[in-house]
Amino acid sequence: MKQGPEKAMSVVPQEEIWIQRHTDLSDQFTRYCLEHPEILEQMPDDSVLCMQVEGDDEFNTWARSWIQKSAKKSVITYITVKKLRPIRSLIEKVEIELA
Repeated sequence: MKQGPEKAMSVVPQEEIWIQRHTDLSDQFTRYCLEHPEILEQMPDDSVLCMQVEGDDEFNTWARSWIQKSAKKSVITYITVKKLRPIRSLIEKVEIELA
């Protein structure tokens, strides 16, 4: 039996999407800390970060569960992102050449 195009495409499990989102938010938080180093004084040095997004209960519940499983006996620090800037390209100028 032939499969339609929707069957042939691989579906990324939701957990993989959330892991990538958590990783991206962690990267953005690292950049935020470089601009606001004083925030680091509020967190224990050996804490595990759990990224949360205000208003996204489904992601937040998943992230808390995921971090609690992996943190073992470490202190968990919950970082709630209240507002994100729009994603913009870092490219300032391009040149287009046709073959």
